[in-house]
Amino acid sequence: CGIVIGVLTSVELDENDCDFVVTHNYKIYDDCGNYTPCSITYSGGDHDPPTGICPTGGEVASLDDVPTPDPDWVASAYTDNCGQVWAQVLSVTQDGSGCQGFTVTHNYSVGDACGKDNNVYCSVTWTVPGNGESTLSGSCPQGDNNLQCWSDAPTAAEAQAIMEAAYPGGSVVYLGSTNINNY
Repeated sequence: CGIVIGVLTSVELDENDCDFVVTHNYKIYDDCGNYTPCSITYSGGDHDPPTGICPTGGEVASLDDVPTPDPDWVASAYTDNCGQVWAQVLSVTQDGSGCQGFTVTHNYSVGDACGKDNNVYCSVTWTVPGNGESTLSGSCPQGDNNLQCWSDAPTAAEAQAIMEAAYPGGSVVYLGSTNINNY
């Protein structure tokens, strides 16, 4: 018998974008009416992490200008071979000072719908330039331990003038006073 015919009799499907099994069931006939069953199974699953390039932050003028973390923006920079991509904020860190500048980093986890251990991590860093080095210069003045009377100690206004002279260019702010009683 010379002619062989394959007839697809059914397809068994167990699938989602994460794991799948597809079985094609055939009956293979010859021209004499004989047949044999044949099943071909295909299986696999998504084990690949999303791919993309973590977006970059940038420099902003002030801490108020640092954008809030945006998982959708980060997720849009990635694709996945089998489905949707998501991102979530893991942490936000801030380092620095007004003089030296600030660095704010948004740390994200980026994954796919399969939820397998194939997440990628992305850190977006924003910088705020500093306002320069400290302008504080001067030396704390020495006190006087040889005064004879309370009235010889400088008044608040006199102490402020002494401090301003000790720190040229500085502005001394008087916050309050302490009353000292000689009882």
